[in-house]
Amino acid sequence: MQYDDDRKRTSRVIAGGLLVFVGGLFFLQNLGVLHAGRIGDYWPLLLVWLGLTRLLGPRRAHHFASGAVLVVLGVLFQLDRLGVVWFHIHDLWPVLLVIAGIALITESYFVRRWTGGGAIDRGPVAGPEPHP
Repeated sequence: MQYDDDRKRTSRVIAGGLLVFVGGLFFLQNLGVLHAGRIGDYWPLLLVWLGLTRLLGPRRAHHFASGAVLVVLGVLFQLDRLGVVWFHIHDLWPVLLVIAGIALITESYFVRRWTGGGAIDRGPVAGPEPHP
C-alpha cells in the first residue's frame, strides 16, 4: 500500500505544480503583464504531467522510457501551441524513435543498477504459508 500512496503523492505534487504554473500565467495575464493565450493552449501539459509522474514516481514505479517520451512530446506540443516552435509531426517522428530508444537503454541501465543486476523486487507475494 505504501507504493500506491507514494505514487499518488508524486502525481499530486506534479499536478499541483503545473496548476500553480498555469494559474500564475493567467494571473499575470489578468494584470496585463504578459499574454498567456487561452486555457485550451495548455493541454500538452497533461502529457508533461503524465511523463513526470512516470519519471519521478516511487522506485518500483519508474517507467523511464515512456515517461521521457511523454515529457518530450508534451514539451514539443506545448511549444508549438504557444508559437515558440513550429513543426509537423511527420517531420519529427524519427526523433521520437531515437528518444524512445535512448530512454529504453537508460531505463534498462537504471533498473539493473537499482536492483543490483537481479530482478526487480516487487514486494512480498501472497500465497499459502509454509507448514513447519
